[in-house]
Amino acid sequence: MERAISPTNLSPMIELCVRYMKEAMEKGASGIVYINCLEYLKIYNSFASILKFLHVLRDYAIIYNGTVIIEIEGRAWNDREIVLLKEVEI
Repeated sequence: MERAISPTNLSPMIELCVRYMKEAMEKGASGIVYINCLEYLKIYNSFASILKFLHVLRDYAIIYNGTVIIEIEGRAWNDREIVLLKEVEI
């Protein structure tokens, strides 16, 4: 699709989210990034890449007074992954 971001290319996703949160903060609002079905990214990326992606988003959310909400299907992740995903929370 035109203007679509490949699920394997996480950097542009981060850039888009960061730009949104920064612009929202500049306008006096709090940018909210909602990620539904993180499992889709798991199909195309390693867990380490996804975890790094989420940590970067969390760090920028702190910097720009934003919020990142992630919805996951618990059955798609093993116990260790769930623990590591919960550690991303602030």
